[in-house]
Amino acid sequence: PLAVGKLTAINGQPVDRLHFDDERAKDWADRQLRLSWSDALPQANEVVAGRWPGARPAAAEVSIDTMWRDMFSLKIGDTMRFDVGEGSIEAKVGSIRKVDWSSFRVNFFLLLDPAHASGLPHTWLASFHLPRGHAAELAQLSRDYANLSLVDVDSLLDRVREIVDRVSHAVRWILGFSLLAGALVLAAALAASAAERRHEAALLRTLGARRAQLRVAAACEFALLGLVAGLTAALGAAGAGLWLGQAVFHIEHFVPPLWSLLGGAVGAALVVMLLGLTGTRKVSRTPPMRLLREG
Repeated sequence: PLAVGKLTAINGQPVDRLHFDDERAKDWADRQLRLSWSDALPQANEVVAGRWPGARPAAAEVSIDTMWRDMFSLKIGDTMRFDVGEGSIEAKVGSIRKVDWSSFRVNFFLLLDPAHASGLPHTWLASFHLPRGHAAELAQLSRDYANLSLVDVDSLLDRVREIVDRVSHAVRWILGFSLLAGALVLAAALAASAAERRHEAALLRTLGARRAQLRVAAACEFALLGLVAGLTAALGAAGAGLWLGQAVFHIEHFVPPLWSLLGGAVGAALVVMLLGLTGTRKVSRTPPMRLLREG
């Protein structure tokens, strides 16, 4: 069952006179709410506080989602009044639920007990899975039952996937230009320090350093530079992803892909090392006597 109502009071106080710390509370208090009821605890729901009201509690009860508990600072025993159509119902908060919203089942923030809510004006809502290739059956169903409203969630998801793919494609181009810009900056830095590096290499070769040792030292230098840059970027990406997951998308248990980020940092170290060795390969090949004479 699906009833449309509005929250009008909490603990006997009109909701428009109450102040809430959560900014979302005002918006939810002003909008129309979808209410439902059920004898049994629905799947993808878990009671984390209080108890499920059952079929016939002595007084009207409402079970709320954890988000509503946090928004309106509600607790077990508080009362809420809802206006539904021309009537109203006042219910006590009897339980608090944690809902798995990713289950694609029909879920509600607010669930009343059926003994006191079944008389409210309502319609019916259901979800079902239909394999691809059955669009004709849905069209025929709409023609046979004109009072049914069908929402094809799969087509909505396809549109979302298309938008995400376009954004990802744009991000990949931006990433490519960023990497190219970074390579140009590294090349410019190597060109600016080329003379100094040649003289340092000449002095080290004069003191007995072999060409292979110079290459290893340069490889370590550029690998460390790339690793520091990669780890800094990985930490920034992990922090940004964690903030977006919790503050924007409200993913309670979001965990950044640490192994992927670590792999990216190692990959950055290898790329910078190869670019650095390529840009300084002439340093170790130039005879030291020639450099000392030029100096």
